[in-house]
Amino acid sequence: MNRKSILVIVILAVIIVAIIASVVLQNNKGDENSQGVAQERTVVINYNPDNYASAVFQIAKEEGLMEKYMPEGVKVEWTTLSSASDIRDAMVSGEIDIGTPGIMAYMTAIDNGMPLTLMSFYGYATVMAYTNQDDINSLADFKAGDQISISGLASNPQAAYLAALKEEGLNVQEYNTMLVKIPNTEAISMLETKNQIKGSILSFSANLKADALSDKGVKKIRDFSDVIEKYSIGTALIANTDFYNENQDICEAVRKVQNEVIANWEKDMDKNAQLLAKQYDCDVEDVIDLMKNQPPTDKVTGYNDLAQLLYDVDMLSKPLKLEDLPNYDSIPR
Repeated sequence: MNRKSILVIVILAVIIVAIIASVVLQNNKGDENSQGVAQERTVVINYNPDNYASAVFQIAKEEGLMEKYMPEGVKVEWTTLSSASDIRDAMVSGEIDIGTPGIMAYMTAIDNGMPLTLMSFYGYATVMAYTNQDDINSLADFKAGDQISISGLASNPQAAYLAALKEEGLNVQEYNTMLVKIPNTEAISMLETKNQIKGSILSFSANLKADALSDKGVKKIRDFSDVIEKYSIGTALIANTDFYNENQDICEAVRKVQNEVIANWEKDMDKNAQLLAKQYDCDVEDVIDLMKNQPPTDKVTGYNDLAQLLYDVDMLSKPLKLEDLPNYDSIPR
């Protein structure tokens, strides 16, 4: 073999080695990039800063508990939608990964085939009924044609109202037609001036403003705490189903945060009451009373009863069963 041929072979060998090295280097970079993308995740969590039912996440956010439990490389972003329907729609579209809508809103959503997964219960609602009429002293005293304000439909206040009607043997369908959707601020003003409405279903902390109107003839006629506990009326910890299936470690971390806040509820009560009272613009004593009487729980106990009630009033197409949910075994109950 002459010298020229040897030189050509050497050059070709160098080129081949260079090509192989370049391919290996690119593959290694691709692997590194893939690993980096896998490690960098964002979870978008919604809570309502004006609602006691979101107290667990308010405390968790203040204490930095999400960062304590999240897997490495996960960034937490918070949003503060308050409308149950807005939360539901944002979760279905994937804009929110985990949220705490009212369990009634969750039930109506999955009844319509929306991709939401129940992780646990989250917290009981606080709901009261008020009137501005001297001759009304109970729900039974309202008459056909009366208007009773409520801040939102398919909401915890509506669920509590319907459950109370059923428990008291009243015509649930008839009384349900008395509800009119009016923001709490306007409703309280209407109670005070005795304008348009004869009653109002209010949650915390709007009920405190109604309590302050006793000298104007506004009075509380029903505390729904009994039916709220029996029917598990409140907020639920919900995830977008795709997110839940693909990010089990993140969902587990959120549950650990929830468990820590619940476990330390009594021990940290004074400190957390200060935080929540500032958020709700009310007295610390009012928050402490609520925290003592309605501590959060992750256990779903009245799911089937509530689903049957909603089915009976044509708000569900079928009576849902907790045991029919695909992740039933992982739901605290």
